[in-house]
Amino acid sequence: MKYRIKIIHYKNGRIEYFAQKAVRWRWVGLARGGEAGFDIPYGARYICLDAIDLNYEGNFNKETINFEYINK
Repeated sequence: MKYRIKIIHYKNGRIEYFAQKAVRWRWVGLARGGEAGFDIPYGARYICLDAIDLNYEGNFNKETINFEYINK
């Protein structure tokens, strides 16, 4: 998989970082928990790296969903 960090520098010195993942032919943003589909600006590079690590590890994928039914 391909990942990147998009960095935007503003005239007043503020810097925004965006964690992104390549999906087919476009780049998709990553949320802090590693979920794809959110283009959220972060204030630090290490937060983007954490989001990329979580996405790579598959932390956002649901492996199983269980239901417990209670009848009274």
